[in-house]
Amino acid sequence: MHAPDARLAETMILPLRAGADPARPTWISARRVVDAAVSGAGTAVTVDVPDGHVIHADPGLLGAMLADLVARACRATGAALGVGRREVVVTSVLLPDAIELEVADSGPVPSATDHVWLEQQAHAARRLGGTLDVRPCPEGGTAVTLRFPRRLTARRAA
Repeated sequence: MHAPDARLAETMILPLRAGADPARPTWISARRVVDAAVSGAGTAVTVDVPDGHVIHADPGLLGAMLADLVARACRATGAALGVGRREVVVTSVLLPDAIELEVADSGPVPSATDHVWLEQQAHAARRLGGTLDVRPCPEGGTAVTLRFPRRLTARRAA
């Protein structure tokens, strides 16, 4: 397996620093974006994202953001010492009011030095019309959840 391309994070962060607007949102398959984000990951990644889940967002920004989240999760999992099972899992769930994408790992919880990176991710999530939540997993590791309001996804059904 190959490591994710480090330049993907740059393609996401640099436009945000420059104040550039995201590209025009379009309907994208969450599964296709996740599959692209995990391709070449240095750690085995389990993907549980149904084909029918769609998001109305800038595909480039969402793809770069997910690639960065997956790359971080893979690095954290690889750095985990004394962890019985090392894994990265990407899931999605369709809720009545939102769709959520979650990247969970078995590595250490982000440290205070990761604060800037987490702020950049939260900013990118807001630019996409969503939110970002970071929590420790009950079994150990970290879960990063991207939540997109269903009002954005409901338009496709009309």
